[in-house]
Amino acid sequence: MGKRLAPGIAAWVSTTLCFAIALILLMPLWQNNEQPIIPKNLCKALETDNRKERLRALKSITEEHLDIFKFSEYKTILTSPDTAERYWLAKALGVSRSNETYEDLLGLLKAPSPVVVSATLFALSQRGEKNAIPIILRYIKTSEHWYVQWYAYKSLKTLGWTQKSKETSGLVNDDHCGNHYSTGFRIWTSGKMTLH
Repeated sequence: MGKRLAPGIAAWVSTTLCFAIALILLMPLWQNNEQPIIPKNLCKALETDNRKERLRALKSITEEHLDIFKFSEYKTILTSPDTAERYWLAKALGVSRSNETYEDLLGLLKAPSPVVVSATLFALSQRGEKNAIPIILRYIKTSEHWYVQWYAYKSLKTLGWTQKSKETSGLVNDDHCGNHYSTGFRIWTSGKMTLH
C-alpha cells in the first residue's frame, strides 16, 4: 500500500516517462506523408493558387533533377513576393541544364531576401556557370550580408576560382581593440567585409 520508490529509481522512472511522452508527441513530425508530385501533374501544381502545392512542385523538380525549363509555368514564380517559392525556384534552376534558364537565375540575384540570393549563388555554382565568376565576385565586394558573402565565396571555390597573390598582400592591420583583422583575402572593418 503506497510504497515509495527510492529517489534514484524515481528520478530514472520520471525521466524515462517524460522522454517516452516527448517521443510520442514528436512522432507526427518525423512522418513525412508528402509524396513527390508525378511529372504529368507538375504543370498544374506550378500554376495553382495553392502555395503549398507550388512549393511541393518546386521541391519535386529539384529532388528529381528535372529540367524546370520544360515547365513554362515556373515563369510566374520568378516575380513572386514569397521568399520560400523563390528559394526553391533558385534550387530548381540550379539543377536545370537549359541555357534559357540562366537569365532567369541571374534575375533572382536581385531578390531582397539574402536567403534567395544565397540559394541563387549556390545554383550558379551547381550549374558550373564559370562565366558568372565576375558577378559572384561583385556580391562578395558589395553585399553587406555575411550569409550572401559566405555563399558567394563557396560558389567561387566550387567553380574553381583561385585568389591571386596580390589580393592577399598587406591585409594584416590589427589595432589592439580588435577592430581590424585579416581573414585571408578579406578584411573585417567596422562590421563590413571588404576585398582588397
